[in-house]
Amino acid sequence: MTRGPVEVRVRAGGERFQPDARRPRRTLKRLLQEAGVPPWERAELPLVYCGGRLAFVPGIGVAAGLQAGPRERGVVLSWHRPGVESATPPKAMLK
Repeated sequence: MTRGPVEVRVRAGGERFQPDARRPRRTLKRLLQEAGVPPWERAELPLVYCGGRLAFVPGIGVAAGLQAGPRERGVVLSWHRPGVESATPPKAMLK
């Protein structure tokens, strides 16, 4: 569990993120490119930080060390792109 304030920020550039514990941390720019997020949307994505650590990126997921396990309590985050309706909103569980 991460302690500290929860903040929502936009990209500043240079962020690194690890959504999968079996893979190394990678640049957020590269992860967003691979996920097909258009450049004009990347600058406005709401990034969630917990205790100063990047915890959640819409379209990518929750940081590997913060993912709630099957029997752990957590918080479900969902994000909807403005002007786009989705039958199944993207969700992530953050412990």
